[in-house]
Amino acid sequence: MGRVPANVSGDLVRVALMEARPAGLTTRQLVTATELSAYQVQSGLRFLREVLAACSYAAHDHNRGRATGHL
Repeated sequence: MGRVPANVSGDLVRVALMEARPAGLTTRQLVTATELSAYQVQSGLRFLREVLAACSYAAHDHNRGRATGHL
């Protein structure tokens, strides 16, 4: 597929995983489903983990701020 930005491969991996849930997919199955290379699938997974961690941290920080009355 050539050079693919991490956010694009992350979105392709996310869509493939959402379609396969709850069973999930192996890396090889993600390569087939997304037509990305194994490296690009791994890059997409790393991107998704970083985004989800940032969202989780932001939600936790936001909820903590609301609970204490501070932002």
